[in-house]
Amino acid sequence: MANLDISVIVICHNEERCIRAALESLAAQNYPASSFEVVVVENASTDKTAEVVREFVQDHPNMRLVRTSRRGIAPSRNQGLSEARFAHVAFTDADCIADANWLSALDAAFREERMKDDRVAAVGGPNLMPADSTFFRRAVAIAVSNYWGNHGSVQGAQFKARVLVDHLPTLNVMYDRSRALQVGGFDENQGNIAEDVDISHQLRWRGYILIYESRAIVRHRWRESIWTWAKNMEVYGKGRSWLMKKDRRYIKLQLAAPLLTLLSLLAACFFPISVWLAAPFAAYLAMTALVSLYACLVAHKPHYVFHVFVIYIVTHIAYAVGQIHGLMSPRGSDIR
Repeated sequence: MANLDISVIVICHNEERCIRAALESLAAQNYPASSFEVVVVENASTDKTAEVVREFVQDHPNMRLVRTSRRGIAPSRNQGLSEARFAHVAFTDADCIADANWLSALDAAFREERMKDDRVAAVGGPNLMPADSTFFRRAVAIAVSNYWGNHGSVQGAQFKARVLVDHLPTLNVMYDRSRALQVGGFDENQGNIAEDVDISHQLRWRGYILIYESRAIVRHRWRESIWTWAKNMEVYGKGRSWLMKKDRRYIKLQLAAPLLTLLSLLAACFFPISVWLAAPFAAYLAMTALVSLYACLVAHKPHYVFHVFVIYIVTHIAYAVGQIHGLMSPRGSDIR
């Protein structure tokens, strides 16, 4: 069967240091250059991002630069959707490196699964760490390999086969463009976070399905320190609260767990004489220690246990702080 025609969208803002490597990985795809284009949507960068992209695309006829002054991630993604020439639109991020068979794997998964079920609207794959990652980033990779660290997200998950999933992050996904547009594209009122979670659920609520393909790999350097990781988790928590403000279907009982953990911690700090107030946090610590040990043994890296344990605690508490932030602030206020 003929290859799918694919528009690859890369949005970027101040990515001067990373964008060339990302484009080099796309230029090196083992996919016919005539069957895909790369559209780089540059969003009001103040560094040399546009200059680097402009220089690179001169030597690659299937690549082009689009500049936009509209602030925000969702508007940039929607700009990419509108600029795309082809019926299938893939997204990856400017700080990601796509494996050489990335587009081939997305193509094969989409065509094969669409033949089985016409409801397939998107396929995506894993977000793995580069081989030269630091110790901290390797510890993060272990932490997010299970539900305690990823809360069901495919980021960091390493399924061994093709599976149906609830959500596909936009650093590694390919949509049927017509179906992405049918649900309104990316919600620009969501600010700079969780717009990909939202479009995934909007598709699913319309009866479409999303497929995870383990062979469609991009490699991404996650946050480099516990502080930047905590900030990222705070942003995720805020985004989740904004989604719940948008639609009650996003409200899930398990999402109260980080908040309850934080409240129990505060109770243990300020009311130490009350065993009942401190007990939930003590139980949480015990469970987290067990999960940390299990995750490290599965990864054959028992010496990472302490670091994974700390990452779990920081993840959950920062996420809870973000949830509170999101409940107290208007949706999309991070770009206003």
